[in-house]
Amino acid sequence: MRSSTKPRDPLLSIARIVVGLLMGLFVFVGVIVVIGLGAILTVQRGEIVERAAAANGGAGGYPLVLIAFVLIVALMAVAFLFMRELRRMIGSVEQGDPFQPFNADRLRRMGWLTVVSQLLLVALAAIGMAFDGIRPALMAEDALNAAMGGFLLALVLFILARVFRLGAAMRDELEGTV
Repeated sequence: MRSSTKPRDPLLSIARIVVGLLMGLFVFVGVIVVIGLGAILTVQRGEIVERAAAANGGAGGYPLVLIAFVLIVALMAVAFLFMRELRRMIGSVEQGDPFQPFNADRLRRMGWLTVVSQLLLVALAAIGMAFDGIRPALMAEDALNAAMGGFLLALVLFILARVFRLGAAMRDELEGTV
């Protein structure tokens, strides 16, 4: 455990600040998008219906805009949850004992949150490709590249979760033999 004479790690302090700022940003963006969703459901409905129809050549654009807003809110929620798990991991590292089973669980949750975020991003890219003003081939390539990087991150997180779980078990076994 951490002693009172041990100096704080500046990297962990900076990480905690950055993660906290990102959490605030995700909440802010989520709230703004929810407000925007309320606006397009009520006062700006007619204007959005017209613009969406013009952009994708039909009346089906308005539901896609609504779905996109909901997906963005979901993405902000997932990003917030990911950062919350990361902040908790930073706290356990600051305490000096990160190889705990609960950190393995956190890493596993972060892996699943990454998978969910990538699926949300792919769905948003698909909605974006439905509108004419966007270059579908370029957007599809960007979405695929982003998804592959995200899925690779999820794989790394799942592996790290197993490493942490194994490290915690080995430490517990070693403490039991001493």
